[in-house]
Amino acid sequence: MEKYFVCTIWSFLNYSSLPELMQGAGIAVLTLLISFAIGIFIHHLGDGERKGNFLDLHVALDHVWLFKPSLFILLVVVVSPFFMGIHNTEIKALIFLVWAVALSILFWILLRLYVWVKGDKDDFRLSYFTKPFLPLSPQDKVVSWGNFWSADWNKNKRFVEKDFFVAFSAQIESILQSEDKEEWDILPKLLENFSSNIQNRNKIFILVFPEFFPKILEWHFIFWKKQFSKFAKDKEDRNETAVDIKTFEADHIIDQIIRYVTKEALTGNTGNSFSYFKHLEDHIDKYAKEQIIGSQHTYIYIEHLPIYNDILDQLPRSNEAYDIWGHYFPPKWKVTISNLKDHVVSRIWLNRFLEWSRSRIWSEGKEWDKDLDEVAKELFPSVDPIIWAKILAFVMRPWSDSRMKSIVESDQKFGYIGRVFTGWGDGVETDFARQNEEQLKEAINLALFIFGRVFSIANLDQWQGELNNLSYPEDSDENRKVGHWKEILRALKERIEAQKSEAQKAKNGNKLENKNEK
Repeated sequence: MEKYFVCTIWSFLNYSSLPELMQGAGIAVLTLLISFAIGIFIHHLGDGERKGNFLDLHVALDHVWLFKPSLFILLVVVVSPFFMGIHNTEIKALIFLVWAVALSILFWILLRLYVWVKGDKDDFRLSYFTKPFLPLSPQDKVVSWGNFWSADWNKNKRFVEKDFFVAFSAQIESILQSEDKEEWDILPKLLENFSSNIQNRNKIFILVFPEFFPKILEWHFIFWKKQFSKFAKDKEDRNETAVDIKTFEADHIIDQIIRYVTKEALTGNTGNSFSYFKHLEDHIDKYAKEQIIGSQHTYIYIEHLPIYNDILDQLPRSNEAYDIWGHYFPPKWKVTISNLKDHVVSRIWLNRFLEWSRSRIWSEGKEWDKDLDEVAKELFPSVDPIIWAKILAFVMRPWSDSRMKSIVESDQKFGYIGRVFTGWGDGVETDFARQNEEQLKEAINLALFIFGRVFSIANLDQWQGELNNLSYPEDSDENRKVGHWKEILRALKERIEAQKSEAQKAKNGNKLENKNEK
């Protein structure tokens, strides 16, 4: 049996027409390849939606067809038959085996082209971006990813977008871990291609899926740390490199992406602000203590997140504003005395609110600023919003010769929304009065805690004197404002004196305790 098999192989390999048959088979496969190539080019160039989009062309040539490797394989198929004239049967067997393997690879490429032309192309696109062998050149990365993000055929396939973004983020992180200048040169381009086409992405994906927004926030932290680690140094140590410049460009693009996500979360139609605030809270909690101590300043990371002004601007216009303030906006971010003592993020929100509200309070006109009214009420949850608005307007207004005269005669643009108290039963009125009294007291305490230097005893006495010198008709708004401000200044002074008394008692108590111990 073995002899018969060997004889058959020997006869086959020495068949005089075998080289011609091998060449014919190669030509047949080559003809099919050419036919597919013509079909792919006609489809690509004739489809109006794909003109100028080279991603699928790159995938077809470099990944499905494997064009460059296939040239070598085709050369093997074409040239091998010429060596079949060698009289050594063992060498003929080796040549035929190499030819058969090469022909099989060409058949495999044909099958891949068939599946590509006929089937769902997403699998091929994804494997093109993630293939470990024959990785994309930097230029191909920029062009191919740019083409992919610019198309919107995947915006309704949220799970597909997730897979592609995971592949995209893996390439970004590979660059972040390297110091290769060529790689860093394309980093801003890759990010810009995504950022400029983010409107084509599925909104559920960018707001809800953990693969997207948390990753963007992580990149923001990496770029911030890379920048400020150098920026915080003395000037003579700041030698900017090409990587530093690309870091700055990439950081700017990431800021744009975060701002887009913020706007979409608050004013979009998807109703997924809960996920946005949850991802943001987790990120801030993770890096709340991250800071860089420089030669002149200490730079706190979470201060540099590009979210604060955008949230203050857009949250009042959100369809979910009630749920956001009541449930999604983390309680520890809000401005209370305890939060200001315990959470740096609360202090940041206070500072950003004061910056944001200053121009609104200073602006001329009588028009009610509804957004400012809502933010001041919700961001400071423990105070009486009407009294608190008066205090804010007083502190934030420009100084003049007579500060009290200015505040009394000026129109206030906010402070018209109070809190809604609910209850039932016989004690509802008592509860209402108690809660109102607590909020009035808290407004005074918070004002002294934040603006203690402004509300000194000397200033309060001076302002009381100014109020006593003002005279307006009894039934005028100005006269009523004078009365309100006399009560506010009196409450502030009484609270300062009470605090001093409490501090003195505590001091005396400590002295007595130390004396008894001795």
